[in-house]
Amino acid sequence: MSNAAQRYLQACLRAYWQGTPMPAPAGPADPAEVARLAVQQGVGPLLYRALKAASPAKVPEALLAALRPHYLAAVAQAGLQVREVQRLHRAFEATGVPVLFYKGVVLGRMAYGDPALRPASDIDLLVAEPDFDRAEAVVFELGYHRDVPHRGMVRRVYLRLQREHPYRTPDRLLMVDLHTGVAPWRFAPQPDIRALLAEARHIDLGGQTVRTLPVEALLPLLCLHSAKHQWRSLKWMCDVAGLLRHFPELDWERVWQIARQWQCRRMVRLGLWLVHEGLGVALPAEALRIVRQDRRVERLARHVLDGIGRSDAWRSFWQRFAFHVQCREHPAARLRYLLLTTLFYTTRPLLGIQH
Repeated sequence: MSNAAQRYLQACLRAYWQGTPMPAPAGPADPAEVARLAVQQGVGPLLYRALKAASPAKVPEALLAALRPHYLAAVAQAGLQVREVQRLHRAFEATGVPVLFYKGVVLGRMAYGDPALRPASDIDLLVAEPDFDRAEAVVFELGYHRDVPHRGMVRRVYLRLQREHPYRTPDRLLMVDLHTGVAPWRFAPQPDIRALLAEARHIDLGGQTVRTLPVEALLPLLCLHSAKHQWRSLKWMCDVAGLLRHFPELDWERVWQIARQWQCRRMVRLGLWLVHEGLGVALPAEALRIVRQDRRVERLARHVLDGIGRSDAWRSFWQRFAFHVQCREHPAARLRYLLLTTLFYTTRPLLGIQH
C-alpha cells in the first residue's frame, strides 16, 4: 500500500471530522488503492458518503466508482443487522433477560448517525454472567448455533477466560457475540455489569428503542478494545471521534472514573491522543490536559500511526505483547497482565481451546 494512498485517505478523514472541505485529489494516489485501503480500514462507506457530499471538482470519479459497491453492500448489511437487533431485542424483552447492545450498528447509529457508515461483522451483546445461560437459550431459540466446538467444562473455562461466546445462523449471514465482560479475563478486570445495566442508555434504532451502554462507559470500552488490537483500524479512531462529536455533553469525570476501575486510563488517553493528532479532532481543554500528563502516550500513538496500512505491522507476538504491557500505566496492572497472559497461553492447549 503506497504512502500516497494512505496520506490521501487520512487527509479525507481529517477533513470530514474537522468539518473542512475535502482535499483535492492527490496526483500519485491511485483511486483503486485508496479504495482498497479505505475498505480494509473499515472506513469505505464513510469515505464514500463524505466524498459524495463534497464538491465534484474535488472528487475523483474513479474513487467513487471503486467505493460504490462496498457502500451499497454496507447499506444492505446494516439493514439486515438492524432488523436482527430488533428481533433479538424483542426476544430478550419477552423472556426478561436484560442485555445491552453495543458496537456494530448500534454504535453506527450513535457515533455516525447512520448504521451503514460503520461496517460490522457481528452483533455484540453484554449480559451479566448469572444470566448467560438464559441469554444463550434465547439465542438458540432464534436459530443460532455455537460457532466454537467447545463443550462441557472446556466451554465454561473458555467463557471465563474470554468472557464471550460467538454464535452464527446456519446460513452464516448473521453472527452474535454474547459477552459477560468488556475484555478477556487477562486483559481487564471484570466490570459490574449490573451497574452498567442500571445506567443503560436508550437509543432509537430503526424505529425501535434498544438499550446500550452509557456513553461514559462506551468510550473507555472502545479504547480498551482498540488497544487490545493495537488500533490497527482507522474505523476505531473514527468511532471515538464520532462519539465526541455526537455527545459533547460527555461527563468526563465519570469517564475517568470508569477508566480507573477498568485499569485502562492510559488506553483512553491513547485513544484521545490518536483522534486528536491523527484525525484533528479538538478535545476539551481539561481532557487534553489529562492526556498530555502521560508522556508515554505520544510515543505509543506514533507507533500506532506508523503502522496504519502496513501489512508487516504487529506481526510479532512479542511486539503486540510489549504494546499491551506499555498500555498499562501502573506496575500492578502490568504484572497482572503478564501473569494472566502467561497462564492463559500455558493452559489453552491443555484445554483444547483453539480460539
